[in-house]
Amino acid sequence: MTKTPRSQLIDARALQLRREATPAERALWAQLREFRHHGFHFTRQHRVGSYILDLACRSERFAVELDGEGHAGQIEYDRARTAWLESEGWRVLRFWNGDVLADSETVAQSILGVLTGQARVEDMQGQHPATPAPSRANPTPALPSKEGREFIGASRTPAPSPLPGESWGGAVHASAIVRIALRDFRSYPEQTVRVGSGPVVVTGENGAGKTNLLEAVSLLSPGRGLRGIALAEVARSDGPGHWAVAATIDSGGAVEIGTGTTASARERRQVRVNGAAAPVAALGEWLSILWLTPAMDRLFSEGATGRRRFLDRLTLALHPGHASHAVRYDAAMRARNRLLAEDAGADPGWLAALERQMAEHGEALAAARRDTVAALGERLADTPDGPFARARVRLDGWGADALEDGVSALATELRHRRGQDAAAGRATAGPHRSDLAVVHAGKNQPAEMCSTGEQKALLLGLVLAHATQVGERRGRAPVLLLDEVAAHLDAARREALFGRLVEMGAQVWMTGTDRSLFAGLSSLATFVAVSDGQLMVG
Repeated sequence: MTKTPRSQLIDARALQLRREATPAERALWAQLREFRHHGFHFTRQHRVGSYILDLACRSERFAVELDGEGHAGQIEYDRARTAWLESEGWRVLRFWNGDVLADSETVAQSILGVLTGQARVEDMQGQHPATPAPSRANPTPALPSKEGREFIGASRTPAPSPLPGESWGGAVHASAIVRIALRDFRSYPEQTVRVGSGPVVVTGENGAGKTNLLEAVSLLSPGRGLRGIALAEVARSDGPGHWAVAATIDSGGAVEIGTGTTASARERRQVRVNGAAAPVAALGEWLSILWLTPAMDRLFSEGATGRRRFLDRLTLALHPGHASHAVRYDAAMRARNRLLAEDAGADPGWLAALERQMAEHGEALAAARRDTVAALGERLADTPDGPFARARVRLDGWGADALEDGVSALATELRHRRGQDAAAGRATAGPHRSDLAVVHAGKNQPAEMCSTGEQKALLLGLVLAHATQVGERRGRAPVLLLDEVAAHLDAARREALFGRLVEMGAQVWMTGTDRSLFAGLSSLATFVAVSDGQLMVG
């Protein structure tokens, strides 16, 4: 069949685009080429009608489009293009170049999820303006199958309730976990427990698995949980190699969320909300979780990394998008570090794109941290000195002070520091250099100079004050996890703590070896006994 002159021109343009691939196209193409092992073969710059698709899987009639800044001014054209392709039986998934450069592996896994039927284009697309707006109700998984290949569970539609991040506008409501199910998680082969929306007290001997249960709850939020370790280490040692945690949340309506791994991808979390695939960051939009553990007693005496993680956990409760900014910032920083380490020298254009990505997400991180510290400081100022030590807080290091046009300022600083950063093997400026400074207000003494007991009291006071702030601002109290907290308090302070928790309205999970320590909550709490990998309510 003879090609028309127009077809010849389009084919010539496709060949030119293939030869002049952008850094984002090259990065994603390297990932998608590996999909042939899954039976999906991608082609670059594939012509369909009068259009040229950036990346296409012809057998699935599936297109991936990568958009640069220029697409911001041609939204209507892109929408019309997508509509035409869909009328021809193609599915179209769009990503911004910056997101691909920051973390091409995560983008590729999103694409694979759609191809394998574990996700829909609508679920993966996010807020790209060239596509229809996503559904407002987008929930999470039940448990993986015993083979660990997929999540199983019927989709459930939540009752009408505020959207993630929106205020209820009025009284504070508690987001409570009313059911939690574990499979091959730590010491639990398979367990399900239902609890009330009030306090939950978990008791048992040392080593019975109390903290394991709290860790499972903590993984219903973004991050690595309260122990902060590799995901593969969470799987039951004599199990199949994968794990899962699922829960029913009462947040004005029932929402099913779940997360877990597969045996073939032990360090990659899968997340579902009401049966639909979702990014890990989406967990923070449905549930805010704060915790205190005995390991955090060293928070003020060790390096800034632990305090920064603690601050980010506080920030996430106020700013659900904080986790997404952190992931993208870290991914862009790692990619920049790798480029700077290349002997042949890095592509300046690629470096500039990564630095811009770091700057955009880095300034968002810094702004959210500043807001969190300022709000916490105001709350602490209105808190009495007793029965828990009152703290003063401030943000130290990079990002402590807002800069005019902070995004451009950080991008410029990163560009000027390329030589220094290449020699150091890391980025020497940015929000990963921030710190949280805490002072005992009553003694005007830095927290690191205080006694161990005073440091514990400062931490507890910080978490309680912040939880109150979260409830007032978001209209939804966070879930608190307090591991072995009662054992370190005298009777008067225990009663004061229980009173504060009840007044706050937050669901709190507490552990202890001695049930009698929680006698003050006997009429309000759900008591869960742990023994030999079994959870028993009553």
